[in-house]
Parts: sequence; structure tokens; C-alpha cells
Amino acid sequence: MISRFKKSLGFIYLLQRENVYTTINEKEFNSTFLDTNIDPILIPSEEVIGNTALFANKYPFAPNPNAGFYEDTYASFRFLYEIDIILDQIEYQGISFDLAEELMNICGMLAVTTSNAMISLDDDFSMNKKYSLCSDIYIMTQNMRHNMLLYHSISNDKKLSQNHDILFTRFDEVENRLNCKYIKNGLSVVKLFIVLATLQVSPLYSDGVRNISKTLISILLNVLYNKRIIKYMVDVDIEGYNNKPRKTTRLKIYFAMSNSDRFCIRLDLPHEGEDSIHLNINQPAYKQSLGFPFTRGEDFEILDLCYNKSIFEKLFYEKDDLIWFRSNYSSVIKDLGKIDEGLYKRLDDFLHERSHIKICSSSIDNKKAVSDFSVAFSDAMIDYQVATNIYGSTDSDDKMIYQYMLFVDYMYDTVIRLDTLGSGTVKFL
Repeated sequence: MISRFKKSLGFIYLLQRENVYTTINEKEFNSTFLDTNIDPILIPSEEVIGNTALFANKYPFAPNPNAGFYEDTYASFRFLYEIDIILDQIEYQGISFDLAEELMNICGMLAVTTSNAMISLDDDFSMNKKYSLCSDIYIMTQNMRHNMLLYHSISNDKKLSQNHDILFTRFDEVENRLNCKYIKNGLSVVKLFIVLATLQVSPLYSDGVRNISKTLISILLNVLYNKRIIKYMVDVDIEGYNNKPRKTTRLKIYFAMSNSDRFCIRLDLPHEGEDSIHLNINQPAYKQSLGFPFTRGEDFEILDLCYNKSIFEKLFYEKDDLIWFRSNYSSVIKDLGKIDEGLYKRLDDFLHERSHIKICSSSIDNKKAVSDFSVAFSDAMIDYQVATNIYGSTDSDDKMIYQYMLFVDYMYDTVIRLDTLGSGTVKFL
């Protein structure tokens, strides 16, 4: 039986006025993810949790002023599917000029479609970050194509046709696989938002699931700008909405920044000291929670205080147009508190405020909505072949994932440096 998420993809497909993008694997994508015989208006009522009639009135069929959103969302799904196929070919068979150019072109189209889809959902999505969901990925694919052109230009003894492959040495193979892994981690960010967008607009999910998806999109868009998601972990404990859940954490997103700082975002039910459903963020190597990054316009009062006290650099750093908490924030403000207790309290309150981003209240209905969202999200990520681990986790899991993230980035940095020094070799077939 086709899943609710795949029915939602079919729903989005049917709401398009026209399909303006064509990819070579479109037929395979349709057979994998769509059942085009589904008419969303005629779906049996027992399968519809939301109010389909109201949804259809809000998003009517053609002429449909919102068709652009559906075209962009559906095209983004297809482009991601296409890129995954190309990356698998490159990772296991080597790279050719044709593959490098095709990958770059599709990533360019993906950047436009995903950004347009997000703009349709969120009026606050910054136009000056039009390519923010995958700009790093696009740059990497440009570099891959540039390297192919460079190899072509230095091949004096053999004429390299466009479809010739590169024969890898062991070093080249390691570098190639790390590049593909790096790109796939970046694309996981795009997949996250496309899945959340689908959960937000589909009538096949409850209002609670759609509202949580909408809230997460608005909060996470800036935070995950140009990041790499390493792993998702979802706890789908259906008993989690009762008064005494076995675990309060419902979702974990492990991600890395371009400077290789590593974080984990958690979606938590209420627990001791916090009475709302909220998001936390922390660095897996440290036990204490950190605060979510913020812009200068959001909390200018705390910034003025820190600048006046000449402590800004001790507590924060700037990256990707956001101000991030340093990992030793808590210990630094404790030391400051020995001299100025009022300053400590103000900075500690600010940490608590920024480390518990409210999603919704702690009512029983909202707790159930979070658990419903956990199930819907995990099912979608499995259907979309993104999730690799849908279980609860322990502190030891956090440490292992953190060590894995450290190791992969260390290997990648080492290989890139060796390649820069000329250790890598290239041969033409």
C-alpha cells in the first residue's frame, strides 16, 4: 500500500499546471515515488486526517496561482533523485566531464527550485540568500567540473573526449568518495526542508503535524544555511504524548558548519525546568546546552552589554550572518559572576532563553501532535531514502556520532591538503 508521504507527493504532482523541468530519470522517479492514479479530492475520507475540502478551496486546481510552489517542490524532489544517481555513479565508477557538467547543472537548477519553494512558504526567506539551501554544494560541483577542464588542458599526449572517465589511484578514489559524501551531507539539508514543506502543505496530515512542520521551517532555515547534516535520529515512541513519556527528545539533527563546528538540534517535549515543547541545540562533545544563533537585530541589547563589558569575543563568534554561542559560554559567565553577579544573571537568563526555542504549549493535544509529527517525519525520511537511523539514542550514541563527524572532516581536510601539495595523480582512459 502506498504510503501517506508518497500520496502527498502525488498530490503535489497533480496540483501543477505544467511540468517545466525534465530530467533523464523522471520516469524512474515517478515509478519510485508517485502513484499518479491518486486523485487527492477523491481520497477515501478514512485516509484523510486533515480537512481536504478546505485545503482544496485554499489551493484550487488550475488556474492555480500557487502552482509555482508545486512545480518547484516537485522539481526539487526529482533533481535530488537525479543527483543521488549521479553521485553514486561518480563514487563507484569514477568521474567524467559529462557527469561533472551534468551534476553542476542540476545542482544549479535545484538551488533555484528549492529557494523558490521556500520563498512561497516563508515570506521572511531572504532573497539575498537565494541559493542558500545548496550554495556550497553548487560551488563544489563547479570545482569538480573545473578540475575536469584542467585535466583536459594538461593532457598533451592524449585527446580527452567529453565522455572519457578518469582512472583513479587509491588516493584519488578516497578523495572522490569524500567529495561525494560531503555533497550528500549538504543535500540532506535540502531534503529536510523539502520533506518539511510537503508535510506542511499536504492535507493527508493533521493540523498539528502541518503546524509543527511550518514552525520548524521558519526556525531552521537560517540556522542550517550552508550546513551539512550528518545524521537524523527520530524517536517514534507513540506513548510519548502521555504525562510521563519514557523519553522527552523526539528528534535529533546532527550537523556540521563549514568551519567544522558540530552541533545537534533536539526537538523536546516538556521536562523538568521547561514547561513547553521546544528546540535545544548543543555541541555533542559538551554536556551543557548552548543557545540558538541569532542576528544582530534580534538581541541588540545583549550585544551592547557585551561590547560595553568587552566580553563579546569571549562569548560569541559570527558565522553565516548569525552570532553563535561559544562552547565555553557557561564557564565564562560563571567566572564573570564572581565579579558581577548581576551580569552573570543577565547572561545566564539569555542563555536559557536562546537554548529553549518554544514550538508550542505543553497541552496533551500538542504533545500528541509532536509524536504524530515524529512518526510522519520518520516515515517520510525512510520513504525518501534519507534516514539511516530511526531510533532513540543515548549519550554514548552522541559521542560516537561526534567522533565520526570529527574523523570524516579530518580525513577530508587531510586529503584536500595532500592534493593541493600534488600528492594526487590523474590518469586518462
